[in-house]
Amino acid sequence: MIELKKEIEFINSFILLMQLRHSDEVKVTVVIPEQVPDTKIPPMLFISLLENAFKHGVNYPQKSYIYFELHMSSTFLTCIIKNSKHKIAANYQGEYSGIGLDNIKESLKLLYEDNFYLNILDKDDEFEVQSKNSFMKITCIAIDDEPLAVKKISAYIQKTPFLELVAECRSAFEAMEIINNRNIQLLFIDINMPDLNGLSL
Repeated sequence: MIELKKEIEFINSFILLMQLRHSDEVKVTVVIPEQVPDTKIPPMLFISLLENAFKHGVNYPQKSYIYFELHMSSTFLTCIIKNSKHKIAANYQGEYSGIGLDNIKESLKLLYEDNFYLNILDKDDEFEVQSKNSFMKITCIAIDDEPLAVKKISAYIQKTPFLELVAECRSAFEAMEIINNRNIQLLFIDINMPDLNGLSL
């Protein structure tokens, strides 16, 4: 996982590099809000779509364009990518609607299960991709045999936007049962507990 702000910096750098490579024949429009929430997303989430836009949307000496937009709500991140489509690109549709698109869909499904939306609009002179993904949170549990300590850990987790508290546990045995039945990505744990300690877990 990477901070959304860092991912946007990477996207901007990638677009700048492509602009230097493709000169003034390509009009590039980028729409990204100034205020970006403190959250994390999978790294390079939109780069493959953006790479495809530059690969298929630029054709010399014809005028070409790339449009990239991000907007956010409290729970979703939406990305819209548009690029010019040129008639002479014979393999254009196959590149997007075949293996390439299947790979993108499969990657999104692995990351988000069913909590994503991907729509492809294949027009006569334009190709558009619309992607809507829920903000992912790191699932975690707080484990400590001291009631006050576990409450403090839980309070920290609940104040952190990219963390999701699944449970509070007073023993490693209790935590093991949850870990075996849920997808837990992070443990906040006391290493000195009676019976089974944090290091053994």
